[in-house]
Amino acid sequence: YRGFEQSGTEPLFPFGHGLSYTTFAYSDVTATADGDEAVVRFTVTNSGSRAGREVAQIYVSDAESSVDRPPKELKAWETFELTPGEQRQVEVRLPRRAFSFFDTQKKAWVAESGVFKILVGGSAADIRLREKLQMEF
Repeated sequence: YRGFEQSGTEPLFPFGHGLSYTTFAYSDVTATADGDEAVVRFTVTNSGSRAGREVAQIYVSDAESSVDRPPKELKAWETFELTPGEQRQVEVRLPRRAFSFFDTQKKAWVAESGVFKILVGGSAADIRLREKLQMEF
């Protein structure tokens, strides 16, 4: 997905794309810093008429990086099954490494303080929720 986004190419089936016999609605995203980790919370509702499985994907985008980074990077996911109308409160902890990049000069993972975008959705091309988060490392 990173290469497609860098080049502006739209793939036939984006990363994380799956088929389901139902639909899911995402809502109520929050992202808070907890030391050098982040806690992302959101709600997923089965808005369709059949039971189904969803893979909620959490991407991070570094708005102020000192190096070139992809537009977004998959950092976590949660898989669950919901019956029609059922809601799930999802909580995902993102460790410091989720905000880091590998510095080839230092030969080490580096996390820079700054603003990050937290993106939540059903695939790389189906981002449903966005939240900004200030992280201090």
